[in-house]
Amino acid sequence: MSRLVPWRHAGLLLVLAASACGGDPIEPPTRTGPEAAWERVALVEKRLAADVAAAPIHPLEALQAIARDRGLPLPFFAGPGAEASAKYATEIHYNHPCGPSLTAVLTRIPRLGDPLLQADRIVELGPNDAIAREWSAPIDAVVVGVRGDRLLVRDDVYFEGGASFAFALEIAPDGGYAVVPLPGGKPTAIECPARSPFGDSAYDACWSFLDLDSGAQRRLTYQGRCT
Repeated sequence: MSRLVPWRHAGLLLVLAASACGGDPIEPPTRTGPEAAWERVALVEKRLAADVAAAPIHPLEALQAIARDRGLPLPFFAGPGAEASAKYATEIHYNHPCGPSLTAVLTRIPRLGDPLLQADRIVELGPNDAIAREWSAPIDAVVVGVRGDRLLVRDDVYFEGGASFAFALEIAPDGGYAVVPLPGGKPTAIECPARSPFGDSAYDACWSFLDLDSGAQRRLTYQGRCT
């Protein structure tokens, strides 16, 4: 997500204006076509890292303010609507192994089923393996916790020189998110139900988390990154 050249960011940032990123205007890409997607993402994420590094406050507070005020760059699959859209058709990168994708600066994650920006689906399993709750998340998200009706996924910002700062996006069922500290603890891998919410997918896995507030066991299932 918030990376200079992240391995899971296969897309093009939709907003490149200085008003979206603060400071001096970002120079346009020097290349065209698919190569420009990587260059624009790198430029905007470099500006994000510079803004966080220059802020006279803790990186977490800086990221919280940026996420609230203008949003963070987040990757999604490009839906058929995006590929057919005059606005998004040239904003798509095709190197992700799961399909065309793009990166957008957003203050809210699109709901599942959005025709343009397709998010990953994270499912909570309830009694009798019924679907208890669902969240949308940036693609290739690593789930690190659950708190009530909020899902936590990891993100990182990488600075010049190799330093980095890890944090979590706390995502509400409606797609709203906030930047929070990365929680401790690790989930436990568990057996998935015979009938997966993802059908015959070869990439789904199931995990048991302890609720960060109540300590109750929560069972989540989602698909890992395809190869």
